[in-house]
Amino acid sequence: MADLVEPCVNMLNAIGGGIDGSILDRLALGPAEFNASLYGMAGSVHTSAVKPVSATIASIVFTLELARASTRADGDRELGVKIIGGVLLKCALVLLFASNAALILQGIDAVVSQIVSAASGVLAAAPGSETQLLGDQMRSAIEDAGLIGQSGLMVLVLIPFIVSQIAGVVLLAVVYMRFMQIYMLTCFASLPVVFMASEHTRMMGVGYLKRYGQVSFQAITLTVGVILYRTFVGEALRLDGYVDGGDLWQYIIANFGTLLLGAIMLGCLVMVSSATAKAVFGE
Repeated sequence: MADLVEPCVNMLNAIGGGIDGSILDRLALGPAEFNASLYGMAGSVHTSAVKPVSATIASIVFTLELARASTRADGDRELGVKIIGGVLLKCALVLLFASNAALILQGIDAVVSQIVSAASGVLAAAPGSETQLLGDQMRSAIEDAGLIGQSGLMVLVLIPFIVSQIAGVVLLAVVYMRFMQIYMLTCFASLPVVFMASEHTRMMGVGYLKRYGQVSFQAITLTVGVILYRTFVGEALRLDGYVDGGDLWQYIIANFGTLLLGAIMLGCLVMVSSATAKAVFGE
């Protein structure tokens, strides 16, 4: 008769292991590396549809700024030259910024990817990173428990296992939606920037850049959150884990809350990382 050793071991390993390392690998990728076709499509939309509109709006905003500046001169030729010169310089800088908006966003992506890659290296030195997984620690006791004991063990750890799997799927979905939001923001890269030429609409461009920075920075907060979560799991479930030869049922029942807590914390990690990214950018 087949036993349930491997399912029990795999479930406990999944709870103790927490997060698939491929998620961190995805976070370290830039938008172009994550999905080249989507990134190329976003660039095409920006070039063919958004840039012409941005150019039209830029001409309107620049004209209004020059008209407003001319009324401030009040008949003083020298003052008028200074004011008009300042407005022209500002418009030129905004136009240069808008023309190279995609390159600026790529620079932000490159900085974020570099930080995420560096932070991911911390996982190798995190406490418990080299410790045997929880299910592997308990394999001998699970084999000795027999089919009835293994069935009971599987029922007992089923809830923490399901919660951890759902939390992992949610985290993966957040990673994918982050990239989708980056692609959508990339489509309109130059449009909000041209509004920065006017004092009345400047916050539109600033808000866009803050939003893009926040979405990009979420990769860093997620990575840091994963590192902290792995450290917690290592200390709570591995370093003080099952002792070979100990009582299997006593250990599982005594640590049921901890097993469930680790799974719940994985779900809360998504909310905390998003809130941290907003706090960094003053929202």
